[in-house]
Amino acid sequence: MVEKMEEQKKKKKHFSNELEAVNQYLKDLEPACVDGDSSYEDRKKARSKEIDALKKAEGILQDAFKAKEEEKKKEKFMLTQLKTTSGFLHSH
Repeated sequence: MVEKMEEQKKKKKHFSNELEAVNQYLKDLEPACVDGDSSYEDRKKARSKEIDALKKAEGILQDAFKAKEEEKKKEKFMLTQLKTTSGFLHSH
């Protein structure tokens, strides 16, 4: 019975220490999460602006690559036309 009592005391001490650590962790988080210099709505708006800016950048990059592909197609077409015209002129 005494052994059981000692075992229970050790468990209680362990859980008390763990509870104390969790409470300290919550206390440490409070300034950033509760008392922070921005509200949830402020942070939500900021994230929304970031997402919009990233979508815009993505569109710009996609358009830039499309423009390069179109330019390459034009160059290839012009080169083909030049070769065709050159071949036609040499045959006459």
